[in-house]
Amino acid sequence: SSFEVTCTVRDVSSIPLIIQYRDTDGKVFEDRVDISVRSTAAPASGEASGASQGLPSGNTRRPGGMLGFGNGISKIPFTEILIVIAACIAVAVAWRKGYLGKAVDIVRKRSGR
Repeated sequence: SSFEVTCTVRDVSSIPLIIQYRDTDGKVFEDRVDISVRSTAAPASGEASGASQGLPSGNTRRPGGMLGFGNGISKIPFTEILIVIAACIAVAVAWRKGYLGKAVDIVRKRSGR
């Protein structure tokens, strides 16, 4: 995202910029950055360009963007997905071969139904 702010100030050296945003879970995060008004085109002397000015709030933003998968494809739970698919296939095969019906009959006999 980007935005532009135009303002007029007198007798101040910086303006606090408070940024609020929500993650995909709805949790609100807030960052505060003090913007120096001494120079609009380049960082003031002694300041590194791109370095954050001011102190951010205690909350930290989670990576992952809009999809919520953390750092990309490495965060997708492939193992869990494969286990669920394998379990579904095993149940389908057992049902087709009649093993599920036999198991239900055994359980019913043990419980006395």
